[in-house]
Amino acid sequence: MGAAENFDLFGIDELDSVVPLAMPVGFNEEDSLDDKIAATVGAIKAQMSAGKHIVVACSFGKDSSVLLSLAIQAMEELVAETGTAPKMFVITSNTLLENPLMDNYSLSEAAKVRAYAKAKNLPIEMRIATPNTSNNYLVNLIGGRLIASTPDAGRKCTVMMKIQPIERLKKRLAKEMGYSKKEARDKFVTLIGKRYSESENRGRGMRASGERPDVPVKMVRDKQGKAYEWVMSPIAHWSLDDVYYLIAYVRNDMITTYSDFEQLVEIYRTANEGQCMINVYAKGKPASSGCGSRTGCHICLAVKDDYSMEAMLRDDQYAWMRPLNEFRNYIQRNHFRIDKRNWLARTVNEDGTITLAPNSYAPGFCLDLLRYALTIDADERRAAARLGIAPRFQLLRLKDIIAIDFLWSRYGYQHALMACHTANEVDNGKRWPIPAADPNESYPTSLPSIRKVTLPFADREYGHFAVGSMDVLAAVTDTLDPFAVPTGDEFDVDEEGAELFWGFELENALERYGPVDDDGTRRDGEFSPSNGAHYFLRMGTVSLFKGSEGEFERMMQMSNQIHRHGLRDILNDPEALIDKLSQHGDMLPAAGGQFDIEDLIRLSRSQSGKGIIAKEVTV
Repeated sequence: MGAAENFDLFGIDELDSVVPLAMPVGFNEEDSLDDKIAATVGAIKAQMSAGKHIVVACSFGKDSSVLLSLAIQAMEELVAETGTAPKMFVITSNTLLENPLMDNYSLSEAAKVRAYAKAKNLPIEMRIATPNTSNNYLVNLIGGRLIASTPDAGRKCTVMMKIQPIERLKKRLAKEMGYSKKEARDKFVTLIGKRYSESENRGRGMRASGERPDVPVKMVRDKQGKAYEWVMSPIAHWSLDDVYYLIAYVRNDMITTYSDFEQLVEIYRTANEGQCMINVYAKGKPASSGCGSRTGCHICLAVKDDYSMEAMLRDDQYAWMRPLNEFRNYIQRNHFRIDKRNWLARTVNEDGTITLAPNSYAPGFCLDLLRYALTIDADERRAAARLGIAPRFQLLRLKDIIAIDFLWSRYGYQHALMACHTANEVDNGKRWPIPAADPNESYPTSLPSIRKVTLPFADREYGHFAVGSMDVLAAVTDTLDPFAVPTGDEFDVDEEGAELFWGFELENALERYGPVDDDGTRRDGEFSPSNGAHYFLRMGTVSLFKGSEGEFERMMQMSNQIHRHGLRDILNDPEALIDKLSQHGDMLPAAGGQFDIEDLIRLSRSQSGKGIIAKEVTV
């Protein structure tokens, strides 16, 4: 939480309104808190009176909690005056990777919203948005589809885990209410808890974009102006002091709302080692600097250090979260190591060549991440059982493991069903502890600068219809259409199907396609990774996004090419890749293609898998 707790929910190109020079009483930063409360509640109530459905975007941090309490007050007043009000929706997001304390707290606060609405007979619905399989950050990271978001690499994680799930939820709400897309744009007003004074950059950006506390503004999503929604920032003009004072009003029973905010205060206190207590009373005044804590995703690399988590871990009662922090730090230590990256691009050039450069995480690193994640989950289940409680967190569900297996098949990363095999090993007692950081070792903080290098890749089999998305087993048995794949609105793993597979089919599937024979010997090369993907598609456990069949065909062609040339175990080694690809006589380099093999090999050896800081070598 903290200054950036109210995440940016919208990809906004422009606004059609600007803030006027003079604002009414209660909408100016210098106005009294009582005037601000009255004006803010009145502005929200005016939208309800106009028949608008209010959507409160709430993270249950200090700002959005205050905003929600004001919106509920507006509804209570309107219902008291008129006997009715349009349905209001409170939306929060669960990224599936939240700090467990914050996750449990948010669920508790959401339950309080539901209970308060029921007790007061208010038309309020509490909804929680979660990422689908396509947007599951950890699945995609371990599956080799993406790398972690870092401070200088944008916030794709926020888009995947928060923005897109919330947008899907809003569309679903409109459909449930019976509104067309066009009607929904003008029937809903979203409230967000951003404030001018959060930071200079935040204030400058809000004013430049015309965000207002008194009326909604049209937020345009495209250059044509066809995609838009109405958004209002009711506490934009509030100071941190104002926020703290309202929280104090609630804690001192001066205002009644859905929560007493005691858990909110405790969350901030815990995240700051007890140094930042929201302890505002009539005789006191809070510090204007705020607490600066953030209790977001426990895996977040978008910040250099997770100070809030580390502060919590200094208290023995939160030691159970230490494995999550160790997992995050392990990823951070290895993120820029070139021997932990896959050096093959995901696209084959028209002339059959491929680009060589460090891209996504390497197969071996992804397998390690899966092993550590599953070990952490298993240890937590055991610890929770000893305490007689439910597990306090879970990194990967059964459907997530299957999704990872499918992605590994798609990218040619592992033997068929390797993720399921690994999970089965953990279920049977095997553990992989995370290696401790070496205090005498430094780790790279950036990738070296590398010129694009092309190598011959596609052989004469590449592009043949039988080595792509075709299910050879279905073709041989003549029982199913070998090219048919189940599709839906998104790439997904059927949850019930995953449970049935794990309970009844896992042993048979591993015996038939898995990476290890009955006697324990490895089946290297016996089955291509695509066997795993075809198996799950054939069972109907996995469905593709409708319209992505062509892309699936292309990736299966590449996956099988990697398998045929035995490249899987050397995808992280440019020197070995050059040597291996050069051995294939049916692959010719592009006409005029130039690359300096010696420089590339020297770059590879400069790290030698020892994790030293990458040297800036231009190839």
